[in-house]
Amino acid sequence: MAQLGEPGCDLENSSIITKDGMKLDIGPVASVGVSSACCSAQNSEVSYLLVNWGVPGIAVTRTENRKAETWGSSRQAIELQAQQRALR
Repeated sequence: MAQLGEPGCDLENSSIITKDGMKLDIGPVASVGVSSACCSAQNSEVSYLLVNWGVPGIAVTRTENRKAETWGSSRQAIELQAQQRALR
Protein backbone atom coordinates (compact mmCIF):
# COMPACT_ATOMS: atom_id res chain seq x y z
CA MET A 1 0.00 0.00 0.00
CA ALA A 2 1.22 3.48 -0.79
CA GLN A 3 2.08 5.96 1.94
CA LEU A 4 -0.95 7.40 3.70
CA GLY A 5 -2.04 10.62 2.06
CA GLU A 6 -0.56 9.85 -1.35
CA PRO A 7 -2.53 9.20 -4.52
CA GLY A 8 -3.16 5.47 -4.82
CA CYS A 9 -3.66 4.93 -1.10
CA ASP A 10 -7.28 3.80 -1.06
CA LEU A 11 -8.76 2.95 2.34
CA GLU A 12 -12.05 1.65 0.89
CA ASN A 13 -13.11 -1.71 2.36
CA SER A 14 -10.88 -1.18 5.40
CA SER A 15 -12.33 -0.64 8.85
CA ILE A 16 -11.39 1.05 12.08
CA ILE A 17 -12.27 0.20 15.66
CA THR A 18 -13.08 3.14 17.92
CA LYS A 19 -11.82 3.38 21.48
CA ASP A 20 -15.20 2.14 22.73
CA GLY A 21 -15.19 -0.87 20.40
CA MET A 22 -17.46 0.29 17.54
CA LYS A 23 -16.33 -1.11 14.17
CA LEU A 24 -16.69 1.42 11.34
CA ASP A 25 -16.31 0.31 7.73
CA ILE A 26 -14.65 2.72 5.31
CA GLY A 27 -16.55 3.25 2.09
CA PRO A 28 -15.41 4.65 -1.25
CA VAL A 29 -13.90 8.12 -1.61
CA ALA A 30 -16.43 10.86 -0.77
CA SER A 31 -18.68 8.43 1.09
CA VAL A 32 -20.23 9.33 4.42
CA GLY A 33 -21.00 6.67 6.99
CA VAL A 34 -23.16 7.26 10.04
CA SER A 35 -23.47 4.77 12.91
CA SER A 36 -25.06 5.06 16.31
CA ALA A 37 -25.34 3.04 19.47
CA CYS A 38 -27.09 3.44 22.76
CA CYS A 39 -25.00 3.29 25.90
CA SER A 40 -27.43 2.15 28.55
CA ALA A 41 -25.01 2.74 31.43
CA GLN A 42 -24.87 6.49 30.66
CA ASN A 43 -28.37 6.50 29.12
CA SER A 44 -27.08 8.43 26.12
CA GLU A 45 -26.74 7.87 22.41
CA VAL A 46 -23.34 7.87 20.75
CA SER A 47 -23.10 8.55 17.02
CA TYR A 48 -20.19 8.38 14.61
CA LEU A 49 -19.72 10.22 11.33
CA LEU A 50 -16.98 8.72 9.15
CA VAL A 51 -15.92 10.34 5.88
CA ASN A 52 -13.40 9.00 3.38
CA TRP A 53 -11.85 12.20 2.01
CA GLY A 54 -9.62 10.43 -0.52
CA VAL A 55 -6.02 11.67 -0.62
CA PRO A 56 -6.36 13.59 2.71
CA GLY A 57 -7.47 10.34 4.39
CA ILE A 58 -10.39 9.65 6.70
CA ALA A 59 -11.93 11.48 9.63
CA VAL A 60 -14.34 10.30 12.31
CA THR A 61 -16.51 12.44 14.55
CA ARG A 62 -17.91 10.87 17.72
CA THR A 63 -20.85 12.72 19.27
CA GLU A 64 -22.30 12.01 22.70
CA ASN A 65 -24.63 14.32 24.60
CA ARG A 66 -24.05 16.99 21.93
CA LYS A 67 -20.31 16.96 22.62
CA ALA A 68 -18.27 16.14 19.51
CA GLU A 69 -14.75 14.79 19.24
CA THR A 70 -13.05 14.45 15.83
CA TRP A 71 -9.94 12.58 14.88
CA GLY A 72 -8.48 11.65 11.52
CA SER A 73 -5.56 10.34 9.56
CA SER A 74 -4.34 13.83 8.67
CA ARG A 75 -4.79 17.45 9.71
CA GLN A 76 -6.42 18.18 6.36
CA ALA A 77 -9.00 15.39 6.84
CA ILE A 78 -9.88 16.78 10.28
CA GLU A 79 -10.29 20.29 8.84
CA LEU A 80 -12.52 19.01 6.01
CA GLN A 81 -14.62 17.14 8.60
CA ALA A 82 -15.05 20.34 10.64
CA GLN A 83 -16.19 22.19 7.52
CA GLN A 84 -18.73 19.48 6.70
CA ARG A 85 -20.10 19.44 10.24
CA ALA A 86 -20.54 23.23 10.11
CA LEU A 87 -22.81 22.78 7.08
CA ARG A 88 -25.19 20.40 8.89
